[in-house]
Amino acid sequence: MLVVDDNQDITKLIKIYFTKRGYEVLIANKGEEAFKLMEQNPDIDVILLDVMLPDFSGIEILEQIRGIMKNAVIIMVTGVNDLETVVNAMKLGADDYVVKPFRLGEMEQKIENLMFKKTIVNGEEHLTAEDALNILNETKSQGVNLVFSFDDIEEFNQFIEMVKGMEDVSIEDMQIGEKYEVRLKAS
Repeated sequence: MLVVDDNQDITKLIKIYFTKRGYEVLIANKGEEAFKLMEQNPDIDVILLDVMLPDFSGIEILEQIRGIMKNAVIIMVTGVNDLETVVNAMKLGADDYVVKPFRLGEMEQKIENLMFKKTIVNGEEHLTAEDALNILNETKSQGVNLVFSFDDIEEFNQFIEMVKGMEDVSIEDMQIGEKYEVRLKAS
């Protein structure tokens, strides 16, 4: 997670809160620092980006990074509820926005929901348990969410048996019926 805000007291509190919840938190108090950190850490998965910074606007940063960091959840943080800025940010690829003051618990829930929406979905026809396991093993080190759909309940059950004992993978949800779907979170 990268927190970009010129208020050092706010960034310090956000870092304490999210570090205790297992996030690795990087801090930038200026746009220039944010660009350097993103260059050094291209796998950042969450960016909390203040709209007003001393050297760049958050909108300018968003314009420059969205094409590069396609899978990152980007939440704009603003001190004023300005509808025009919010609409512009969303058009440029922000996933959401919050207005200060905000609750960190609500921010955490928002982040989790947005990250889950950016899941990797595997829609291969006739997916086998073995194929799904191979895909999972190739991608789980990236700390992603995955969705696998199976046509065959036996393949589905076999896959569930394979992953239920994995410490770094949790089953978040399952759908049963005509298709069998499992949502996983890899950490």
